[in-house]
Amino acid sequence: MKQLSLGANEYAVKPKKMRREKFPEEMEAVAPWSRLIAVVEPHYPKKENGTIPDESMQQHFRHLLEKHELTAGLFGEVNAMLTEQGLLLREGKRDPEMTPTKKGNQWYFGMKVHNLGG
Repeated sequence: MKQLSLGANEYAVKPKKMRREKFPEEMEAVAPWSRLIAVVEPHYPKKENGTIPDESMQQHFRHLLEKHELTAGLFGEVNAMLTEQGLLLREGKRDPEMTPTKKGNQWYFGMKVHNLGG
């Protein structure tokens, strides 16, 4: 048996997380799913056959949201979560030096940099 180096041993115990592994954890920290599920669950039909989600299921879910007017509740819950964490900007102040500029069909928003040379 080959002995592992200190670095290899530490890596074996604590592997680096991939982006696809980090994303659900980061989303859960910003918007806990349990609070969103609590809004939808009372109206969602119970099925226990273990079907795999497909396009028709997504369409049925969208119609469920529309029928029971749940979108306002979901957006309200998301806004509450973002406000609690200080991530929702209610009003902003416009910087007078920031101006829109159009070059051709492309719009740019920013400020001019005055280089004083050197």
